[in-house]
Amino acid sequence: MNKKNNIQFNTFDYILIAICALLLIISWLYVLINYAYLPEIIAIHFNGSGEPDGFGKKTTIWLAPIIFTSLSVGFIFAAKNPKLLDISNKIKTIKDEIAQSKTLLFTSILLSSILCFIVFSMINTSIHPSDTAHWILPTILTITGVYLIIVIYYFITSKKK
Repeated sequence: MNKKNNIQFNTFDYILIAICALLLIISWLYVLINYAYLPEIIAIHFNGSGEPDGFGKKTTIWLAPIIFTSLSVGFIFAAKNPKLLDISNKIKTIKDEIAQSKTLLFTSILLSSILCFIVFSMINTSIHPSDTAHWILPTILTITGVYLIIVIYYFITSKKK
Protein backbone atom coordinates (compact mmCIF):
# COMPACT_ATOMS: atom_id res chain seq x y z
CA MET A 1 0.00 0.00 0.00
CA ASN A 2 1.50 3.24 -1.12
CA LYS A 3 1.35 6.05 1.44
CA LYS A 4 0.44 8.65 -1.19
CA ASN A 5 -2.75 6.69 -1.98
CA ASN A 6 -3.97 7.10 1.59
CA ILE A 7 -6.54 9.70 2.60
CA GLN A 8 -5.10 12.42 4.80
CA PHE A 9 -7.30 12.62 7.89
CA ASN A 10 -8.31 16.09 9.00
CA THR A 11 -9.30 17.31 12.48
CA PHE A 12 -12.93 16.24 12.00
CA ASP A 13 -11.81 12.72 11.07
CA TYR A 14 -9.70 12.49 14.22
CA ILE A 15 -12.68 13.69 16.28
CA LEU A 16 -14.79 10.89 14.76
CA ILE A 17 -12.04 8.37 15.57
CA ALA A 18 -11.80 9.71 19.14
CA ILE A 19 -15.58 9.36 19.61
CA CYS A 20 -15.39 5.79 18.36
CA ALA A 21 -12.45 5.00 20.65
CA LEU A 22 -14.22 6.55 23.65
CA LEU A 23 -17.34 4.46 23.05
CA LEU A 24 -15.27 1.29 22.68
CA ILE A 25 -13.32 2.04 25.87
CA ILE A 26 -16.56 2.69 27.79
CA SER A 27 -17.95 -0.64 26.61
CA TRP A 28 -14.81 -2.57 27.54
CA LEU A 29 -14.63 -0.89 30.95
CA TYR A 30 -18.30 -1.62 31.61
CA VAL A 31 -17.71 -5.31 30.89
CA LEU A 32 -14.53 -5.38 33.00
CA ILE A 33 -16.18 -3.66 35.96
CA ASN A 34 -19.32 -5.81 35.91
CA TYR A 35 -17.87 -9.17 34.89
CA ALA A 36 -17.42 -10.38 38.49
CA TYR A 37 -21.10 -9.65 39.25
CA LEU A 38 -22.46 -11.63 36.31
CA PRO A 39 -24.15 -14.97 36.96
CA GLU A 40 -22.67 -18.03 35.26
CA ILE A 41 -25.47 -17.95 32.64
CA ILE A 42 -26.22 -14.59 31.02
CA ALA A 43 -28.66 -13.18 28.47
CA ILE A 44 -26.96 -13.05 25.08
CA HIS A 45 -29.90 -12.44 22.74
CA PHE A 46 -33.11 -10.44 22.97
CA ASN A 47 -36.37 -10.63 21.05
CA GLY A 48 -38.11 -7.62 19.51
CA SER A 49 -39.73 -6.80 22.86
CA GLY A 50 -36.39 -6.68 24.62
CA GLU A 51 -36.91 -9.91 26.54
CA PRO A 52 -33.96 -12.28 26.70
CA ASP A 53 -34.52 -15.33 24.51
CA GLY A 54 -30.98 -16.66 24.25
CA PHE A 55 -28.58 -17.52 27.05
CA GLY A 56 -24.95 -18.58 27.32
CA LYS A 57 -21.97 -18.81 29.63
CA LYS A 58 -20.81 -15.55 31.14
CA THR A 59 -17.56 -15.75 29.18
CA THR A 60 -19.58 -15.10 26.00
CA ILE A 61 -19.94 -11.47 27.13
CA TRP A 62 -16.45 -10.93 25.66
CA LEU A 63 -17.59 -11.80 22.13
CA ALA A 64 -19.55 -8.57 21.63
CA PRO A 65 -16.65 -6.22 22.48
CA ILE A 66 -14.17 -8.32 20.51
CA ILE A 67 -16.34 -8.46 17.38
CA PHE A 68 -17.48 -4.83 17.46
CA THR A 69 -14.00 -3.50 18.29
CA SER A 70 -12.50 -5.52 15.43
CA LEU A 71 -15.12 -4.20 13.02
CA SER A 72 -14.77 -0.60 14.20
CA VAL A 73 -10.98 -0.66 13.96
CA GLY A 74 -11.23 -2.33 10.55
CA PHE A 75 -13.53 0.43 9.30
CA ILE A 76 -11.14 3.10 10.61
CA PHE A 77 -8.19 1.51 8.80
CA ALA A 78 -10.31 1.14 5.66
CA ALA A 79 -11.21 4.83 5.90
CA LYS A 80 -7.52 5.64 5.48
CA ASN A 81 -7.54 3.91 2.09
CA PRO A 82 -11.15 3.48 0.91
CA LYS A 83 -10.11 2.19 -2.53
CA LEU A 84 -9.24 -1.12 -0.85
CA LEU A 85 -12.97 -1.75 -0.38
CA ASP A 86 -13.98 -0.41 -3.79
CA ILE A 87 -14.61 -3.73 -5.53
CA SER A 88 -17.09 -2.15 -7.95
CA ASN A 89 -14.66 0.61 -8.99
CA LYS A 90 -17.16 3.36 -8.19
CA ILE A 91 -14.54 5.60 -6.59
CA LYS A 92 -13.36 7.77 -9.48
CA THR A 93 -12.30 11.03 -7.86
CA ILE A 94 -10.66 12.19 -4.65
CA LYS A 95 -14.06 13.61 -3.69
CA ASP A 96 -15.57 10.12 -3.92
CA GLU A 97 -12.68 8.75 -1.89
CA ILE A 98 -13.19 11.31 0.86
CA ALA A 99 -16.94 10.64 0.94
CA GLN A 100 -16.29 6.90 1.24
CA SER A 101 -13.75 7.54 3.99
CA LYS A 102 -16.24 9.64 5.99
CA THR A 103 -18.91 6.95 5.58
CA LEU A 104 -16.53 4.35 6.97
CA LEU A 105 -15.67 6.58 9.93
CA PHE A 106 -19.35 7.23 10.68
CA THR A 107 -19.97 3.48 10.42
CA SER A 108 -17.28 2.83 13.02
CA ILE A 109 -19.12 5.22 15.38
CA LEU A 110 -22.41 3.45 14.64
CA LEU A 111 -20.87 0.09 15.51
CA SER A 112 -19.25 1.34 18.72
CA SER A 113 -22.53 3.01 19.77
CA ILE A 114 -24.49 -0.19 19.22
CA LEU A 115 -21.86 -2.07 21.23
CA CYS A 116 -22.48 0.20 24.23
CA PHE A 117 -26.20 -0.57 24.18
CA ILE A 118 -25.74 -4.30 23.60
CA VAL A 119 -23.21 -4.67 26.42
CA PHE A 120 -25.35 -2.61 28.80
CA SER A 121 -28.49 -4.61 28.03
CA MET A 122 -26.69 -7.97 28.33
CA ILE A 123 -25.17 -7.08 31.69
CA ASN A 124 -28.17 -5.27 33.14
CA THR A 125 -30.63 -8.02 32.18
CA SER A 126 -28.29 -10.73 33.48
CA ILE A 127 -27.68 -9.04 36.84
CA HIS A 128 -31.32 -7.90 37.21
CA PRO A 129 -33.44 -10.61 35.52
CA SER A 130 -36.68 -8.74 36.22
CA ASP A 131 -35.49 -5.87 34.01
CA THR A 132 -36.10 -6.18 30.31
CA ALA A 133 -34.34 -4.30 27.56
CA HIS A 134 -37.59 -3.17 25.90
CA TRP A 135 -35.78 -0.01 24.84
CA ILE A 136 -32.97 -1.77 22.94
CA LEU A 137 -34.64 -2.24 19.54
CA PRO A 138 -36.08 1.30 19.31
CA THR A 139 -32.75 2.73 20.45
CA ILE A 140 -30.70 0.80 17.90
CA LEU A 141 -33.19 1.65 15.14
CA THR A 142 -33.04 5.34 16.13
CA ILE A 143 -29.23 5.36 16.15
CA THR A 144 -29.18 3.65 12.77
CA GLY A 145 -31.72 6.16 11.43
CA VAL A 146 -29.62 9.09 12.67
CA TYR A 147 -26.56 7.46 11.07
CA LEU A 148 -28.36 7.18 7.72
CA ILE A 149 -29.54 10.80 7.91
CA ILE A 150 -26.00 12.00 8.65
CA VAL A 151 -24.48 9.96 5.83
CA ILE A 152 -27.13 11.04 3.31
CA TYR A 153 -26.77 14.68 4.40
CA TYR A 154 -23.00 14.43 4.04
CA PHE A 155 -23.30 12.97 0.53
CA ILE A 156 -25.81 15.62 -0.55
CA THR A 157 -23.72 18.50 0.79
CA SER A 158 -20.45 17.08 -0.57
CA LYS A 159 -21.96 16.74 -4.08
CA LYS A 160 -22.86 20.45 -4.07
CA LYS A 161 -19.26 21.52 -3.39
